[in-house]
Amino acid sequence: MLQYVDKYCYSRNQNKQKGARVQMFETHIRPARDLRTSFPEIEKLVREKNQVVITKHGRGNMVLIDYEEYQAYENFLRERFITQELMKADIEAEKPGAAFYSIDEAFQLAGTDDEL
Repeated sequence: MLQYVDKYCYSRNQNKQKGARVQMFETHIRPARDLRTSFPEIEKLVREKNQVVITKHGRGNMVLIDYEEYQAYENFLRERFITQELMKADIEAEKPGAAFYSIDEAFQLAGTDDEL
């Protein structure tokens, strides 16, 4: 499984060691009409882990990437969001007078009757 190192890079190295091999996507720019006339060629580029920028009237319109790359990027974004939210919670927890609640108390404060 590919793991994203940053917005444009990925690494096949699962343990993210320092100096891990990182490869950049190769970007190909194609007009939208090529989706109809050259789809097999575009599909091959994408399957080879390249990204293809589709243009419409000379301007970028969309980017095509391999589905595995898309899933890896979505996982990266999800993990990044969770990490950022946990960091915010840590900062809030260190403030004087921070309140801590049990799960049941948190549900009550949120106004739901749900429990775990």
